Amino acid sequence: MWDRGHSIEATSDGGYIISALTESFDMQAKLHYDLKCYLLKIDSIGSVEWSMAFGILQSENIPYKVIQ
Repeated sequence: MWDRGHSIEATSDGGYIISALTESFDMQAKLHYDLKCYLLKIDSIGSVEWSMAFGILQSENIPYKVIQ
């Protein structure tokens, strides 16, 4: 399994939002891992405020940039 960040953007509340790719949230019988989009919102000191993983990604829809 692996995770890889692609974009980080400062938010209006002083925190950050990060877009990434992840395999960590979907293990199918531990033989195959689906690649998903992962969004993560952290505050100004790095504490996670929320996160979500969704979709099964193909090469044409990799999240290279995130905008608040």
